[in-house]
Amino acid sequence: MKNILFISLLSLSTFSILAQQRGEKKVTIEINQRASYMEVNERYELLGDTIYYSNTGFLVFPDYDIIDIGGEDYVILSYPNFKNGQQYTTSKRSAIAPLAGTSPIHFDIVSKDENGKNHYINGKKLAMKKSDFEALNKTDHYSTSWNKRRNYDLTFGVLTVPFKLRPKIDSTNFNLTTDITLGPYFGITKRLSSSRRFYMTVPFTLGLSFINVNDSNTSNTTFDNDIGVVPGITWSSGLVFQLDDFNIGIVFGKDHASFIGEEWRYNGEYWYSFAIGYNFLAQD
Repeated sequence: MKNILFISLLSLSTFSILAQQRGEKKVTIEINQRASYMEVNERYELLGDTIYYSNTGFLVFPDYDIIDIGGEDYVILSYPNFKNGQQYTTSKRSAIAPLAGTSPIHFDIVSKDENGKNHYINGKKLAMKKSDFEALNKTDHYSTSWNKRRNYDLTFGVLTVPFKLRPKIDSTNFNLTTDITLGPYFGITKRLSSSRRFYMTVPFTLGLSFINVNDSNTSNTTFDNDIGVVPGITWSSGLVFQLDDFNIGIVFGKDHASFIGEEWRYNGEYWYSFAIGYNFLAQD
């Protein structure tokens, strides 16, 4: 039983490892704390008379430049524009905060004017020391749109199915068998969360099975009891979810046994399998 559990966890961990290695492109970086920025002009020269602030939730684009200014490395940031206090993103995070400071002049990325209306500061190039930027608490965001082809990736690996649930067939009752299937799979993987490691994979497998046969699951009265295990070919598919380090999945398929063919009652019949696992490997 312990061996079966171990193989179940290993098989689902294969999906999670592949998902984490996908070549995804960030769409935004969320700054998870209040932060301050200088402004630069088109020559990337610091404009030292103004400091801008943003509150928690401010989003910047991930394609930033790193420029040496006065012997210090600075990160040059751009950001999605604001409208009605929200940035143009699907997550719609606000960055409104009270005005602060006197000298130099301090502005918030979004603030209130003298009439109480929002004042949007869009299109600025912001600068921050690279060391300060790297020390910020940040969250990477990825696209999760269902209608964008780039959000679907092909993944490959080895799928192990350690046990199978077989429905009732004629006089044979519902049964759980340990007919192990091992084979390569290719699958389609899609990210489900913009910031967390939530993925969905649909695998397709053609593999080799080791099928336990006996008098109770064969129709041949002259069945040779010495055979015990016969090889077979299995195709399968299913649905596997990775939720951070946890994995849950269901797989279904059909076995085709060698040598005994239709004498085996489950030949060409559907089976089901599932497992819940945890990825113990360290994350980046």
